[in-house]
Amino acid sequence: MAKQKVAILGGGPSGMTCAWHLSSTPELREKYDITIYTMGHRAGGKGVSGRGPNGRIEEHGLHVLFGFYQNFFSMIRQVYEQLDRPPEHPLATWREAFSPRDYGVVEDYYRDEWRPWNLGFPGNRGVPGDGTALNSSIDYASMLLQGLIEAVAGWRTLVDFDALWFPRGKDWLSASDEAPWWSGRPDLGVKIFLRLMKAALKVLSTLADAFDERLPLLVKILDTIQNLVWRFIRRLSELSIAAHRFWLGIDMWIAIIRGIVVDKAFEPGGIDRLDELDYREWLVSHNLHPQTAESPFVRTIYDAAFSYEQGRSDLQRCAAGSSLRCLLRMAFTYKGAAYYKMNSGMGDAVFAPLYLSLVEQGVRFEFFQQVTDVVPSADGSRIDSVKLMKQAKLRKGVSTYDPLVMIKGLECWPSKPNYDQLADADKLRKVNLDTYYSGWKGVGRRTLKAGKDFDLLVYAMPVATIKFVAPKLMEASQKWRECHANVKSVTTVAFQTWTFPDLHEMGWKGKQPLLSLYVEPLNTWSDMSQTLPSEAWPSVFEPKNVGYFCGPQEGPADPPLYEEDPEFFARNQVEAKRLALEFMRNSWTGLLPKTVNPAEPPCIDWKVLVDPQEREGQARFDSQYWRSNCGPSERCTLSLPKSNRYRLAADETDFENLVACGDWIKNGLYLACMEGAIQGGIYAARAVSGVSFPIIGEKLIPGV
Repeated sequence: MAKQKVAILGGGPSGMTCAWHLSSTPELREKYDITIYTMGHRAGGKGVSGRGPNGRIEEHGLHVLFGFYQNFFSMIRQVYEQLDRPPEHPLATWREAFSPRDYGVVEDYYRDEWRPWNLGFPGNRGVPGDGTALNSSIDYASMLLQGLIEAVAGWRTLVDFDALWFPRGKDWLSASDEAPWWSGRPDLGVKIFLRLMKAALKVLSTLADAFDERLPLLVKILDTIQNLVWRFIRRLSELSIAAHRFWLGIDMWIAIIRGIVVDKAFEPGGIDRLDELDYREWLVSHNLHPQTAESPFVRTIYDAAFSYEQGRSDLQRCAAGSSLRCLLRMAFTYKGAAYYKMNSGMGDAVFAPLYLSLVEQGVRFEFFQQVTDVVPSADGSRIDSVKLMKQAKLRKGVSTYDPLVMIKGLECWPSKPNYDQLADADKLRKVNLDTYYSGWKGVGRRTLKAGKDFDLLVYAMPVATIKFVAPKLMEASQKWRECHANVKSVTTVAFQTWTFPDLHEMGWKGKQPLLSLYVEPLNTWSDMSQTLPSEAWPSVFEPKNVGYFCGPQEGPADPPLYEEDPEFFARNQVEAKRLALEFMRNSWTGLLPKTVNPAEPPCIDWKVLVDPQEREGQARFDSQYWRSNCGPSERCTLSLPKSNRYRLAADETDFENLVACGDWIKNGLYLACMEGAIQGGIYAARAVSGVSFPIIGEKLIPGV
């Protein structure tokens, strides 16, 4: 029996996940012949990274992996197990690739100055990717106890406690990949608690209905009392910032509980109904105080998901149901640690191993293939063909493009193609093959035909590419038109700095941070110095610190076609550098005060930056790395109010041989995150094969 040919358009995390599941068993490999077509020389989509000068890691932005990313960790653990790397390999196991973190910082603008809010996150004995989405009653009791320790003794005590009690450092590397029998799974205690909580919410909801229908005066009286209490709280909170934050937190949780009760969010489909509203507006409608609405408690979800419509700080909008679901998952379903950092670039730790695993499973990659048109059949029932522009040809004697390079014993993606494998390399060096805005006409054209080159087509490119490569799908299908019109994305901006002094020499007083809610637009920063051992700097220029900064960048709701604005990409790169320099001059030393230039405060002393060309002053910044993610394949998908109902289901595309795949489809986690992309890939693999590949936590996302 001939294999079914599956063509996957796009080599991002969702498309690669789909391919991995479809090739994960010998039986499936006998059934499917899978090819991934991707633009440029890399796989990884919005998560790609590359190696630049001195082997430095150059990311599209800041990436961390939250502890509730169960499906991501389940897959990546299997990938590393399959590769079975030798012990001396720099990233031999998944534990060497990812390390647990229990410390974060949010910046709070209090009394006309930025005040860091240090947070310790309680650990547990769960292992990410193992068991179910929920933890055990023992885990939750332990996390509650740790929360009390932090409240009484402070975050440092909690972090020190976690370092002793939970696997960290060398203990993390040698720990078992299986959680203790009592950890990482909901037990009888958790099930009883959930049933009691649901029953209590039903009772409260019934009472709320009665108050709304029969006692409107009582509601007004309660609102008046709440306002009086707030006046008292405001006076009390002025005593200290700790009291201020405590009362804001109480106010937020009261609004969340009130909203869940009144809007019956605990009922099937209830939390999805909230997606018609903005998260902040929903909370305010349930008596959230305006001061709390602008506090870190509420702003966090907008920053974490880049939820700034058109990149504007005055247009923070995010669907309430998706925000609430994600916040609850982040707070109550993480395993081991709240989040994990990669010990090398995302390309090295995630996409190179996944690529090697896929190749081992028989999946083919065709690089330098830019999709230009997806063409439906005349009757509009199926996809007839896909048109591609060949961006480059292999030189004579090269049969297959090898995309990786070895740096310090580690398989990595280079920032530029391996030109020694390509024909007309000198010409290609002048072209950016990663963008739709290069103006490059390619070296040839090809057409994939249904029935010959593919039996099933998987559209695994970002939602913003629909306008660029699939206008005919919008002409033929209302679903695709509505999806493109309503499911939007945002441009992001990122830059990285390498410095001679380490973190503490530059004035940071805490642990290695993940910090957010700072100055717009580059409001998020993470020290990523754990990646430096995998870079290849000469000793004379070896940095002690590398920092990653990112945030939303102002721009159009939809990126223009190249024909509409040929300078769009270049102009945004110039703006990215301007924003980064503005941050370095005005805001950097607010985080790292010992780097201030005494002759020009608050500007940074540029000498702290590593510059192999040893330039003077601000010119040293030219040796750093910055980028604007403004193109259709780079932008971050948003979850705007009233938009999620227009997302496509993987198996409901209006075309019988077409499956949708990505973080923009109906995947259960509609905020921009790796886990949503992974779940989108699994749903696509289900749609192709009919196999019910497991999704950890699927019972927590009804309606998909």
